[in-house]
Amino acid sequence: MTLRAKTKGPPLPSGTVLDGRFELRERLGGGAFGDVYRAVQSVFGRPVREVALKLFSSDAVTPENVGGVLNDAIALMALQEENPDPAVARHLVQVLDMGLVAAPEQRAYMSMRLVPGKMTLDTEVRRFAKAGGMPVALSLRFLRQIPAPLAWMHTLDSPLAHGDLKPDNVLLDQTGTLILTDFGLATRMPLTSLGGAVEYQAPEQLAGASAGVASDIYAIGLLWHEMLTGRHPFEGAGLEARARGDDAGYVFAHQEARRRRRTNSTSWSRT
Repeated sequence: MTLRAKTKGPPLPSGTVLDGRFELRERLGGGAFGDVYRAVQSVFGRPVREVALKLFSSDAVTPENVGGVLNDAIALMALQEENPDPAVARHLVQVLDMGLVAAPEQRAYMSMRLVPGKMTLDTEVRRFAKAGGMPVALSLRFLRQIPAPLAWMHTLDSPLAHGDLKPDNVLLDQTGTLILTDFGLATRMPLTSLGGAVEYQAPEQLAGASAGVASDIYAIGLLWHEMLTGRHPFEGAGLEARARGDDAGYVFAHQEARRRRRTNSTSWSRT
């Protein structure tokens, strides 16, 4: 397995019906875990709602490991039903259902509330990159929204970490509200399956430890740096290793980049 994108077949065509319930309308995007489609869910042949349907790659999520991989998402789906705080609900994508579809091949899926538009935090970061970053007021408005659901997740009786915070996992709706998605998935997957997500991993994750509360806080710092400057703080780390598909070399380069930044920060603070 390499850090480069896996070779995939073409997107499923519009009109494809999965398990007689989900009619695909368009592919919204994709990543290391699979593809996301806008779909119409039907019950006994009657359309009831539009959803975002995440179809997981069959080599990443299998019938044998699906329960483990989706464990945190399942727990969070149940907990969302009990949580009355609108500030939390507003910033976490609502998961509606999970399961396995049988054809055209057996694949795990997750259906979620559809967020209109195709905007993410990454869209906004890129929009302001040439200007050297977002206006401070806008970055602060976004920054205040991200910790709201995380604080709730982190303080549950059994704390949950997102584990894969990165700009394209933060959706942006038409009102300017940020909505976190893909929570808990990365904590159950091998590090080298995450592709570009390595760029947002905390040092302990890069060393092979599971994501925790501190890992999410570290990732928030990286996101804010990128919002403010238009650049990732470790931009360019491991590009040669990544180009040749050297997983270990790419991860090591990011470990070293973080170590150097920490060493330089410590040296500066002592002067």
